[in-house]
Amino acid sequence: MATVILNAATDWSTSASTALDNAKTAAGVGGTIIIPPGIYRLTQPFSPLAGQTLLGQSYLTTVLRCDFSAIANFAGTSMVRKYEPPPESAVVNPDVSVIGLCIDGGRSQCGRPTATGTNNEEAYGADCPEGAAGGISLGSGWLVSRCRITNVNGPKTGCFGSNNARIEYCVWDNDDGGTGGQEDNLGGGGCVDLQIVGNVFKANCAGSGIDITTGARLLVEDNEIAFRSLIMEGIQGGIIRRNVVYRATQDADAGSINIKSNTAYGSATIAGAWCSRDFVIENNVVVNSYSPGIIISSTWDDKGPGDGVKDAGKYGQARGIYVRHNTVVRPFGLGIYAGGQDRARVDRHIEIVENTIIDPRAGTAGTGAEWNSGAGHFACAGIGLGSGNFAQIIGNRVIRTSSAVSSSVAVVNGARGGTPTVKNTRLGDNVLVTL
Repeated sequence: MATVILNAATDWSTSASTALDNAKTAAGVGGTIIIPPGIYRLTQPFSPLAGQTLLGQSYLTTVLRCDFSAIANFAGTSMVRKYEPPPESAVVNPDVSVIGLCIDGGRSQCGRPTATGTNNEEAYGADCPEGAAGGISLGSGWLVSRCRITNVNGPKTGCFGSNNARIEYCVWDNDDGGTGGQEDNLGGGGCVDLQIVGNVFKANCAGSGIDITTGARLLVEDNEIAFRSLIMEGIQGGIIRRNVVYRATQDADAGSINIKSNTAYGSATIAGAWCSRDFVIENNVVVNSYSPGIIISSTWDDKGPGDGVKDAGKYGQARGIYVRHNTVVRPFGLGIYAGGQDRARVDRHIEIVENTIIDPRAGTAGTGAEWNSGAGHFACAGIGLGSGNFAQIIGNRVIRTSSAVSSSVAVVNGARGGTPTVKNTRLGDNVLVTL
């Protein structure tokens, strides 16, 4: 174990990849590689050894940038990755720390202008193939702290089987003329005890903000997502608190907090498909969502492990989800939606308590459109309940500042065009206030 200072060119004249590999070997398992300020040209992925620390001065001054002329070397993998070569071998290096670095995917080198279409996402092509040149692929026990991930073509930050990992105080953007591919900014699955804390996802990002599927005991707190959504799919236990999800205007890219099942992944490659459960969602702020600001949903008939067959809820329904003390401002349709639960099970409940919803909108630009849950339409309201058992819907406030644009109903029981099937639920002290 040793501390090594990287000695590599910072003027783009020479690849820094060989120098990084030499520094890795010299530092050894558990060692530290200090990367001085500069822009370092990467022509192949870098895989730190177990326990190593990559330490830059700051993400403002220390940049690892992908050379897009060598994009073939990054096919299906990331710039900094948990795997040893070849691209994804069975050897995974745990307990790595990546601190104070800018991970620049170099996507603007392919000559494509910044996208203006849906989701800021550009089309892929021969010069920027899909899935190539991701940002960071985390292993178990990894810490990614105070980094910037920008201009990335492939998955920006991948957490697949990344147990006991932590991502903190990082920034995702496409500033400085950067562009982005369509993959999530922070996405993955199969993670246990993953912590996502204090990060910023700027409005010029491409892809969803945070999207994690099939994991357990996640902590997502104090993040700012200015583009797209925060999505948890089939997660067994977690805390989502003090996050801000917003968009300057209410358009098709405006995001929400979405707790849902992961039955879309019910295939032979997934060891089970589940509904999310045992969540606390508290003290979050959602502004200008293009759907309900907070969505709690499950597929009533979940698929079983790998068989692709629906099994009448045998493999779990959403339960034990507590939505409290959140503020939702100008959502489309509903402030909070909960539905799709097992109607026969009293213990499969959700509590929605002491939330504030301001000006839920009946469609953009005065269209009067209703939100479609997939099972029916909901008139504009503070809270909408679909099928299932909900223990308590209590003490929520719906505030409207203009009767022309917002709801006149605090709670709606059942979708229009469907049969109300809400049971074993206590509603009380929910108020509608007009200012």
